[in-house]
Amino acid sequence: MIFPGYDLGHEDLPKASDGVTGFTPGGSDGVWNVDGNDHGTHVAGTIGAIGGNNMGVVGVMPDKSKFTFHIGKGLGDGGSGSYGGIVDCINDCVDNGADVISMSLGGSGSSSLMQGACDAAYDADVLVIAAAGNDGREVYGYPSSYTSVMSVASVTRGSGPGSNNYGPLSSFSTRNDQLEIAGPGR
Repeated sequence: MIFPGYDLGHEDLPKASDGVTGFTPGGSDGVWNVDGNDHGTHVAGTIGAIGGNNMGVVGVMPDKSKFTFHIGKGLGDGGSGSYGGIVDCINDCVDNGADVISMSLGGSGSSSLMQGACDAAYDADVLVIAAAGNDGREVYGYPSSYTSVMSVASVTRGSGPGSNNYGPLSSFSTRNDQLEIAGPGR
């Protein structure tokens, strides 16, 4: 996963003793196991918050024995960074045996270096996933608009009490012909 960090001490997430490892590229702001703005920890919780512990929430993969997190701190504590740092994190995740790379980040400019890293990960049978973006209009964001990356949009919650149905794309969600999947947003 490539985020602005991961709270290694969070009570509802796997710990170093569960196999969590990480990487911070040179010149980055902070260290991988500190989340300066809680975004990485939030996304990690959606994926792997521990189930059956009577704490917090339950992630989509709540059994920490079935996966390990390798966190790449591709963004600084303030949520900004460089494509070079993200590329270093992609390469590090692949080198450390990732099956899936999840990136809740993006920018408006394409980069041949980042596209090459995403393509190489895809060629190594790594599923690369990235947020489509929060522009609320039809634009392309990167890395989500590369063909080797699965682009994820946000949808609204359906109407009615306790509804498990989902409606159209959220008003803030980026829209383009590269969207491949959507999930509930905020």
